[in-house]
Amino acid sequence: MIIWSILDIEPTEDVASIRKAYARKSKIHHPEDDPEGFQRLREAYEQALKEVRASWPGSASNGNRSVRRQPVKKDTACDFDAFFDFREEARRALMLQDLEQAEPYLAVAFQLYEEDPDLLRLIGLYYVIQGDWENALPAFDRLLRVRPGDIDGLLHRADLYLKLGNPEKARTDYGHILADHPDHLQALSGQARSYCLEERMEDARSIYVRIVERYPHDIDARVRLLDVSRRLGEREMQTEVYRPQLPERNRGWFRGSGLDRLQRFATRLPDQTKRHGSVWMRPSRM
Repeated sequence: MIIWSILDIEPTEDVASIRKAYARKSKIHHPEDDPEGFQRLREAYEQALKEVRASWPGSASNGNRSVRRQPVKKDTACDFDAFFDFREEARRALMLQDLEQAEPYLAVAFQLYEEDPDLLRLIGLYYVIQGDWENALPAFDRLLRVRPGDIDGLLHRADLYLKLGNPEKARTDYGHILADHPDHLQALSGQARSYCLEERMEDARSIYVRIVERYPHDIDARVRLLDVSRRLGEREMQTEVYRPQLPERNRGWFRGSGLDRLQRFATRLPDQTKRHGSVWMRPSRM
């Protein structure tokens, strides 16, 4: 049948295979570059799923499908069954660190529905795993526009700000969390790290002290507190001016001008010393 040729697979009742074929072909027929090809692909995919589900027992209803978390805007025109399927496949691929497998599922799910906070979180994590902070940040920005105050989103975005060298913005996100949860461990630790990036060691130490008092078994906080205290100690040693103190009885030797000091010094030498030229020497013994 034509639907299987469009999907470029043999007829099958395996829904996972149909999803994978659709995700793979959607990279070729992108809706912006090839809208007609993408439309044909979309229709073939939906028809294939319809035929497979028609063969399932009790297929007249979706009663056997698990209840899934709905996106924010429930009135949006979207094939949510397909959306949830692709989002779930993307989540599984990311759990396995399979970025190549996750990418097409994320792309297709995003084409279906762009405002789902869970999908946006997955997209952000997809870039985080690659170390691509710049592309991860917009995903969490968008997540927080869709779901303001999302703690997980704030933590991820603040961490990205730290990685990108913007501790002030990171502290703002941590502050939003601490305003409602004053003892939030990750937010407190993040604030302390933001102060360390700015070399504000006293502020960092005060927060680590607070963490250790609140969470006495937190080994990481204790280690970081010791490190900050050590760095503060080194800084104090570097800024302290070293002035050697002479014994009280010797200080008089160094008063006055250069020649005067030498003269007073000479009067204190033992009697058997004699001056030869400009060098002070002891007489040789016969």
